[in-house]
Amino acid sequence: MATLYRKKDHTGKTLSNWYCFFRALDRDGNVKQVHRSTRETTKGRAQKKAQDLQQAFKNDQGSGDAKSRDILSVLQEAGDLALKGQMNHLSGRRFLNQILKISEGVEMEQYSFTRWSEVWLQEKSNSVEPATVAFYKTALKRFRLYLGTRAEDNLDKLRHEDIIGYRTYLKDDEMLADKSINHLIKGLRACLSSAKKRNLLELDPTENIQKLQERNSVTRKPFKPEQIEALFTVTQDEDWRGMMLVALYTGLRITDVANLVSDNVNLKDKSIVVTPRKTKDKLINLVIPLHAELQNYFNNSPPSPFGQTPLFQSLAKISTGGRKGLSASFKKIMLKAEIDPLIIRRKGDGAARDNSELGFHSFRHTFITSLTNAGVREEIRKKLSGHSDHGDVHARYTHHDLIILREAIDKLPSLSSLNGNTRKQRTP
Repeated sequence: MATLYRKKDHTGKTLSNWYCFFRALDRDGNVKQVHRSTRETTKGRAQKKAQDLQQAFKNDQGSGDAKSRDILSVLQEAGDLALKGQMNHLSGRRFLNQILKISEGVEMEQYSFTRWSEVWLQEKSNSVEPATVAFYKTALKRFRLYLGTRAEDNLDKLRHEDIIGYRTYLKDDEMLADKSINHLIKGLRACLSSAKKRNLLELDPTENIQKLQERNSVTRKPFKPEQIEALFTVTQDEDWRGMMLVALYTGLRITDVANLVSDNVNLKDKSIVVTPRKTKDKLINLVIPLHAELQNYFNNSPPSPFGQTPLFQSLAKISTGGRKGLSASFKKIMLKAEIDPLIIRRKGDGAARDNSELGFHSFRHTFITSLTNAGVREEIRKKLSGHSDHGDVHARYTHHDLIILREAIDKLPSLSSLNGNTRKQRTP
């Protein structure tokens, strides 16, 4: 494309006629810089005249094959863009792709959303937990289905408006909870921000997407004393009784409890040391002193001398989800104890599974609530539950820290006192 400009006379006054400048091949195939007057005073007519002059020059020279002329045209356009200060890595890639296509008949590899998500997931599978990869797959698949055929377009065509539209679709059409939507957008953001770092995107379309306020999220509730008594009364399976006891006095999540091994229990220091699965990538070790109830339990059922032996062998290899998973099995125990799980949102109604206020996770809320009721400070509660926000993943527990943590754990009520309080409440 020819570039237009105006000349000035010897006094510095701008002349009325427009001139044009372009590069073209001469008869010998050499690049030549050409300047011509369009003899036009209006820019629109001058631009058309410049194109005619450029074509006339090419016809007059009659040399250089079609490929050379086409490549030169691309270079001319790239040069004009660079002179205007508008060249970037994306437009540069586009020009290179055009030249390659003219020269070899093939294009540079360009990533569509579908292609990039596949590459990114493959890379992630080598660095994060399988459960995290599964979440990313779900998040990216949902967005790909939302895009439809546009998922095969160049990745750099994605815009901020696409993400806003997707979020609205999840909320209005899929009727997902705000928390679920935020989680899916978070997974999508991880993928697209990585594309930006690789210079596949000029702007990350998820960058300025604000989180929803999560007004409609499910809130878990702690168990009441009479419910805890009922659970232990109806449960005869020793592994399940042990799992519930550990969860009640450590606040650990169901997967972390099920995966405990002998090495996690230090009877000498009277503590459990574990790296919660949710923070495994941060290498955060959680140290929880053993409550008297757990000390009695492990004295009566000592951990195996073989360090990697699961504490609850019949439950250790069972997944958390699914119809036969740990969560579903615990719900059966709850029903046997005549405890209503208080289902708020059923599977298919904006949820991947039934969402209830009570479940095994309620032991964690019971643990935190009991600490709060016992007057334990928030910073200590956070340390015990793994919610510490100081960010130092290599922090070490001093002797003084352990004393404070043990004092906090000792304030938790024993099972017998819970049962005693329950019986007192039931006595007329």
